[in-house]
This record gives sequence, structure tokens and C-alpha cells, in this order.
Amino acid sequence: MSVAMQVFYRNRDKVINAGRSGSTKAAWDELLVSCPEISQTMPYNTFKTYLHSFIALMELVQADMVKNHEVKNMEENEQPIQKTFHGWTVQRSKKDGFIRLYKSIAGKVKCLYIGRSWDEAKALNKINGVTVTGAGG
Repeated sequence: MSVAMQVFYRNRDKVINAGRSGSTKAAWDELLVSCPEISQTMPYNTFKTYLHSFIALMELVQADMVKNHEVKNMEENEQPIQKTFHGWTVQRSKKDGFIRLYKSIAGKVKCLYIGRSWDEAKALNKINGVTVTGAGG
């Protein structure tokens, strides 16, 4: 990581607040006072180059942290689900939280999507659809 980005990251709150305040020049002037380390580490042209990219990156990081927190809360609040249902394996994905049923039929693994919450009637309806038509999905 470049020294400029390290300094930005160490002072990220000040940099983001200054960057959102208006122009790049105004942000630079504000940070000269509140964070002299930045002016000692990089010239204004380097600051201009990195500022908006750094702010966008921090917004993406923040959005990812919020998403991970929501998924974690969802996992904590979810009720345990059974491991099998009518011969199908029941799994909840850790990545997206969706419940799916899996079963090997004629040498191929079939997968049935149920949703974020366990619905026995929906699962049974989908299982019956696979066994009656022989199709999966």
C-alpha cells in the first residue's frame, strides 16, 4: 500500500469529512490545519488523485460491513431447521441465508429453492412437483 493511502486510512474520518465538504482544494486546505501529516506525506496533486477514489472505497467498505452485520443478525435470529425433509437434505446457505433442498436423483443432484424462511408446505409442494414430473428446479 502506498504511503499516501496509509496516511489517508489512518486519518479516514477527517479525510472523508473534508472530502465531502466541497471542492478538493477546500478539503486540502481544511486538512492542512486538522491533519498536517497529509501535507508532509504528499503534494496536492497526489491528494487530488487519491481523494475521491479513497472516499468511494470507504463507502463500499461501509456498505459491505452493513450487509455482513445484517446477515449476521439474520443468522442469530433464525430458528434452527431440520437436516432432512422427506428424503431431501435441507441446507441454509451461509452466504445469502436462503434455504434449499438437495437430493441425488438418477445420478444428478437436484436443488429446490425454498426461501429465507422454512415453509413446510412450500417444500412439500416443490418436492411433489419434482417427483410427479421428474423434472428439477
